[in-house]
Amino acid sequence: MTRLADGRIRIDHADPRILISGELLDQINDGSSPWAQIEWNGLSYVGGTLKINGVNQRVVYQITQFLPRIYGYIGEWPD
Repeated sequence: MTRLADGRIRIDHADPRILISGELLDQINDGSSPWAQIEWNGLSYVGGTLKINGVNQRVVYQITQFLPRIYGYIGEWPD
């Protein structure tokens, strides 16, 4: 991703599977990210949907796994 001067992002490349930190998901959940939203059940991000809105495209990931050792999550493109 590239952050543009006005704060928006451009998605240069999207991978079908990502590792995302729990801290970043927490920030997105708090509403402090204007370019991403997460929909989840309020108990665990696993099973939730992460939506990243770039100026050129939108990428959607299903959160499929929690990695407690690193406080990270796996996100994958839904089928």
